[in-house]
Amino acid sequence: MQRRSVVEASNDPAARAAAVEAQALSMSEDEYVAARWQAEIEAETTAWTVEGESLDRYDRRRGGTGFAAKDLAFIAGERVKEFSEPGDSDKSRCNASARSRDCRASAEGGTMPETRYDDLRALFLNCTLKRSPELTHTGGLIDLSRAILEKQGVQVEVLRAVDLDIATGVWPDMTEHGWASDAWPRLYREHVLPADILVIAGPIWLGDNSSITKKVIERLYACSHLLNDAGQYAYYGRVGGCLITGNEDGVKHCAQNILYSLQHLGYTIPPQADAGWIGEAGPGPSYLDPGSGGPQNDFTNRNTTFMTWNLLHLARMLKDAGGIPAYGNQRSEWDAGCRFDFPNPEYR
Repeated sequence: MQRRSVVEASNDPAARAAAVEAQALSMSEDEYVAARWQAEIEAETTAWTVEGESLDRYDRRRGGTGFAAKDLAFIAGERVKEFSEPGDSDKSRCNASARSRDCRASAEGGTMPETRYDDLRALFLNCTLKRSPELTHTGGLIDLSRAILEKQGVQVEVLRAVDLDIATGVWPDMTEHGWASDAWPRLYREHVLPADILVIAGPIWLGDNSSITKKVIERLYACSHLLNDAGQYAYYGRVGGCLITGNEDGVKHCAQNILYSLQHLGYTIPPQADAGWIGEAGPGPSYLDPGSGGPQNDFTNRNTTFMTWNLLHLARMLKDAGGIPAYGNQRSEWDAGCRFDFPNPEYR
C-alpha cells in the first residue's frame, strides 16, 4: 500500500510533531499514526547526537557498527509499514489514535463519553487555615477539579472546615462529651454521607498536613464504627482523594497520610487519587500568587485531571454495583458469630 505524505517535511522534529497534531482531525487513522511515528523517529534521530557528532560517527566511536542511522531509518520504515497495513494488534493502536482525536474533538465541543455521572455527589472539604472570605490557594486547586466534575453534571459542594464550628475529638457528637456545640453531626449526616466522592484538600505547614486537615480526619474516624444497611462500615461504597498545596516539599507525605486514613476508614481509593502543587523550597509565591506558575503547571494540571476522572470512574462503578459486595466484611455478622471461612478451632 503506497502512503502519501501527510505533513510537510521539516528540519525541526518539534515543529513536525506540532504540524501532525494540527492536521490530525483531517487525517485518516492510518495517516495519523504513521505521521506520529515519523515525527517521533525524527526526534529520536536528532537526540542521537553528542556535541555535534553525526549519529554514525558517535556509534563507531562507542564501538558500534557505524550504521546506526541506517538501522534507525529501517526501524522507522518498519513502524510506518506496520501502520500502512494494520493487523489486529495495530488496529487497536489505530483505534487508540482515533480516541485521541475524539478527545481533542470533545475539547472543542464535540462528543463526550457516553457514561453519565449526573446522579453523583462530590464533597470537597477545604482544610485551609484561612476563614472566608480570605483567598485560599487550596481553593484555587479545588476549582480545577470542581470544574471537571460539574461539566459532567456532578452535584458538587465545597466547604471550608475552618468556617464551621467543628469540635475537637473522636466521638460522633462532642456535645455529649463536654463541648457546648459541635457542627460535625449535621455535617456528617447532610454532607459527608450523601457524597459519593470525598476530596480532602489542604495546605502544607512544616512539611505536614494542617491542623484543620487532622481535625477533619479525626472526626471522620469518630464515625467510622457506624454501619450501613448491609452491616458494613458506613463509608463503604464511597471513593476518596486529596489535593495538596504549599510552597515547600511535602505533597507526597501529606497525600499518603490522607489516603491511608481514608482507606482505613472504609473509603475506596482509585489509582492516582492525589494531586498537588508546591513552589521552590523556602519563602516564595503560593499557588494563586502572581508569577507562581501554579495554575499553568502541566504536571499539576494533568494529575488533577487524572485524579478527578479516576474518582468519577470508580464512583460510577461502585454506585452501579450497589457498593462493595456485602460478604466477608460485615461487622454486624462478625459480631453475631459468622466467621466467613476464617478457621475456627472450635469446629475441628
